[in-house]
Parts: sequence; structure tokens; C-alpha cells
Amino acid sequence: MKKCTLNTVAPGTLISYRERHAIVLEHLPQGVFVQLVDPIEDRAFGKTNDWRESDLRQYLNGEFARLLCEGNTDELLDTVTDLTAMDGTTDYGSSVDKVTLLTVDQCRKYRYTRPLPDEWEWTSTPASTPGGWDENKRYAYYLGTNGVVSSYYCTNSYGARPAFTLPSNLCVELPHCTGLADYTDAELLEELLKRQQCEK
Repeated sequence: MKKCTLNTVAPGTLISYRERHAIVLEHLPQGVFVQLVDPIEDRAFGKTNDWRESDLRQYLNGEFARLLCEGNTDELLDTVTDLTAMDGTTDYGSSVDKVTLLTVDQCRKYRYTRPLPDEWEWTSTPASTPGGWDENKRYAYYLGTNGVVSSYYCTNSYGARPAFTLPSNLCVELPHCTGLADYTDAELLEELLKRQQCEK
């Protein structure tokens, strides 16, 4: 298994972070945004669709974050989550998280960078807010196995694939890394073109 720093790893690459597999989504000014490949157990979003009040957010940023980084809390950098609802209302503003869920907009953005889920999973995006039509804050969006997003009661239970930002200089392992000699010139060119498309 090859070791390297995150700033050298292209989006779409599988890494191993503290024995959990994750996909590199994007290089950001503050670090590298990644998402776990395997979902956590099914959980309700929360009592409301406001991610800031979400039971799931509390769990991810508490107990789960401590287990994820194995006590190395400086490895989980702040990630800003945009809480604009699907209908465009912005009552909820944004949240700052150590561990978060992708928004619907990010599901679109990274559509070809990461694999689709094997089961339905929550996003952090509400359907609407009290400033729109959902005055009781009941509906949040989830991502289906076919890439379609839909809304449902936030008290329902779905899976979730946590996302987080790691330091660019963090050393990680590439679990499926092989030498370039194992690929044909055509395969290497195809991979380069695919990654170039991801970066646009």
C-alpha cells in the first residue's frame, strides 16, 4: 500500500484514512474534502429538517468524530455546510462542522467523482424552511441509489456517508495503488482525461 500526502492525490481517488476508505472529492484552500465510502447505520435526520438542530449532526460531530480521527482532533478541519433549501429559502444560513453530509448541490457537483450509494442516504439539504412552505420543518432530502434526490420526513431513518476536510499535508495510504507499468498507455490517457473532466 503506497503512502503519500493528500495534496498529491487527485479527486476521485480512493484513500485509506485511519483504516476507513474514503474518496477524495475536492482540493480546497483550507484542506482536502473527502467522503467515506461505507455508510454508517441508518439514523433519523432529526426532529426537524434544520441541520443545525439535527440529531444526526450532533452524533457525527460528537461520538462519531472522536472515533473517526482516533483522538487526533486536529486532523478534522472546519467544513462550512450551506443550508440553502431546495426551494431557495435561506433561513438556516450555514453551519460549521467537523463532520457533515453532502448537500444536494454537492451531490450534483461530485456525481462523477464518487460512487453512488448502495442504499438511500441523507443529505444536509432541507426541502424548505419556515420562510418557505415547510413551516413545521418536516422534510429533508436524501440521495437514492440511482442518483435521484427526493424529500421525506426527517424523522425517517436512512443511511449516511459522512464527509469531512483533512489537512493537505496529511499522510494517507492508497489501498489500490499499483505501478504505472501495470497499465497500458491507452488506460493511462483515459484516466488522465477523466480526472481533467472532474476538475472542471
